[in-house]
Amino acid sequence: MAYLSPVNRLTAIYTDRDTTVAFSGHRRIVAPVQSSLFHGAEIIDPEHFSNTVASKLDKALEGLVGEGYHTFLCGMAAGFDLMAGMAVRRLIRAGYPVDLLALVPHPGQAARFGERDREDYEKVLASASGIYTVCPEYRQDCFHLRNDLLVAHSSVLVCCYDGTPGGTRYTVKKALKAGHRVVNLL
Repeated sequence: MAYLSPVNRLTAIYTDRDTTVAFSGHRRIVAPVQSSLFHGAEIIDPEHFSNTVASKLDKALEGLVGEGYHTFLCGMAAGFDLMAGMAVRRLIRAGYPVDLLALVPHPGQAARFGERDREDYEKVLASASGIYTVCPEYRQDCFHLRNDLLVAHSSVLVCCYDGTPGGTRYTVKKALKAGHRVVNLL
């Protein structure tokens, strides 16, 4: 894996921003509680909700590829990032001419992932045409630095954002400020 030192962190990854898409989303993709004046609160089946987000993601990516986007940046976090990485992996396996770049915040990122997330993490890395490690070891700001790279090297952000505070909010705000097109799948 290439290490992005603080000096070259924003220039070491070459992408054509105009044809590059980044991903950001929550680590847990949780169905919101829907309320209705007529029926009270309804809890959506979490598996169905996750499958719905995955289906929307697949359709969004196919549409973006049809518009000429061909490079996809994945921040490699459990949850939506890996879901998006696996969706790009499916495009690659189906023969679409796309590149997947993995931006790993620090070595050992996946050490605390569950078994399925670790398996998906390895599959996404194996499909990536470039793997970049943002920091050589864990630092408190390594995730924000990764998110800054995602925005700096793309023009579209596909996200799964429910409005709550955290890294996804940070990234969405930064992308909007930079003039990115933001596609929220929620």
